[in-house]
Amino acid sequence: QLGNTKLPAKGANVPKQVMAGAQQSSDSYLHDIIRIAAGVDFAIALDKTGGIWTWGNNANGRLGRTGAANLPAKLDSVASYRFVDIAAGYASGFAIRKNGTVYSWGYNALGQLGIGNIKEQSAPVRVRGGSTGTTYLEDTVQIAPGYFHTLALKANGSVFAFGSGQWGQLGNGVYSEATGVYYNVVLGAEVYNTPIQVLKGAQTTSKSGYLENVVELAAAGGYGEVRTQQISSARTVYKYTGTSLAVTEDGTVYGWGDSHYGALGNRNKRNPNPIRVSTGAIGISVGGVGNSEIKGYPDFPYEDLYEKHTNGSYIYTQVLKTDGTIETRGYNAQGQLGNGSQTNSNSTKASGLSGMT
Repeated sequence: QLGNTKLPAKGANVPKQVMAGAQQSSDSYLHDIIRIAAGVDFAIALDKTGGIWTWGNNANGRLGRTGAANLPAKLDSVASYRFVDIAAGYASGFAIRKNGTVYSWGYNALGQLGIGNIKEQSAPVRVRGGSTGTTYLEDTVQIAPGYFHTLALKANGSVFAFGSGQWGQLGNGVYSEATGVYYNVVLGAEVYNTPIQVLKGAQTTSKSGYLENVVELAAAGGYGEVRTQQISSARTVYKYTGTSLAVTEDGTVYGWGDSHYGALGNRNKRNPNPIRVSTGAIGISVGGVGNSEIKGYPDFPYEDLYEKHTNGSYIYTQVLKTDGTIETRGYNAQGQLGNGSQTNSNSTKASGLSGMT
């Protein structure tokens, strides 16, 4: 994913310039890039002509193409389109065309590509319209992917979501308490493989019943509360968590989904409707991934007493305020809240920071 030809993977503790790969270049390095995005182990770049380049791990089709993985190559299947923005989920990619339509590719086990199925895609596919009222998603200005869910912001300030809603991360008022996925086959989970509109929740000014006047989105997620038992009879249930944030024109921050460690200002595992998180904001971010450590017995996988119990994802949120300070909330085991401690918190300010823009 460093794009520097080194395979097998070798880390770099100093910056390395990305090689040109398939791009015609006078000095062997990638040029004319205006945006970049990174997933768990792959990268996406947008050039000034609207072309898309990818490199890194191509598992689940996350590069959106075939061919060499350790050097940049262009997505030729959509080379005739002009894209204006890109985004990367944990193992999926997204691109927005100049006309506001969206293309997605990669991992799609829970419908997070929004294309009407749960099959992984090795090339870009146009995102469906779902409840937007159009055949395909249109007028999109931002895509915010999590791990198992994705948010889309339209030009009119409305928000749509697709993928897993097990922990309420789609903001449509529902979640799944006990169902999950067996052998990657969805059984009863709150999964939507086309866009659905996010409800207003705590936004009292909304007249439509849906979240309105949004200007920025952020999302993250991972494996949350996982319960694995009776391995010899092969019954494994995975919980797919996610946390979503939105900022409106007046600077109010709304959040929905997983807040087990306080990322949304409360300690509820599931918030299926948007709740008010903060005010006076000019920017947001969501960080962290799922809790996925596994413990077993020496004779695994034949021992029925093998089990695993975890809670919410290791999610934390950041809110940049108009006065230049930063509010942080949620999981803090590595001090990521910046408050001088390693204790999870519903709300805190990053210590010693001000004047941020």
